[in-house]
Amino acid sequence: MGLRVPDEPARTLKGVAAVVADGVSSATAGREASELCVQSFLADYYSTPETWSTKRAAGVVLTALNRWLAPALRLPASEAVALKRRADELRRQMEEIASGEQAADAALAAVVEKLEPAVDYHTYSAGGA
Repeated sequence: MGLRVPDEPARTLKGVAAVVADGVSSATAGREASELCVQSFLADYYSTPETWSTKRAAGVVLTALNRWLAPALRLPASEAVALKRRADELRRQMEEIASGEQAADAALAAVVEKLEPAVDYHTYSAGGA
């Protein structure tokens, strides 16, 4: 498991990342591979271009890790399939998170649009009531 709370501007651009990798217990060095994946994801995610969305950055990094991981661990086909399923589930969860963030942003924007100031600061600063 890993957590990275980056300094600005990365925090605003990419957010905070929490990563959990379930080690493939039957694979040789499963725990080490799991830890390496967490560290690699966190490093690579924050190295992606600032113009990439969270979804794109995370997806590209996960795809690269998956391509590297299966041959490096020499997993049997059944375990490689299970690992791919886990990666697919993580992608699905990331999409849900991104969708939830977009919905929350839209709801917040709608509420902010309805706000009316209690004081007209322009009039107030000009010496008005």
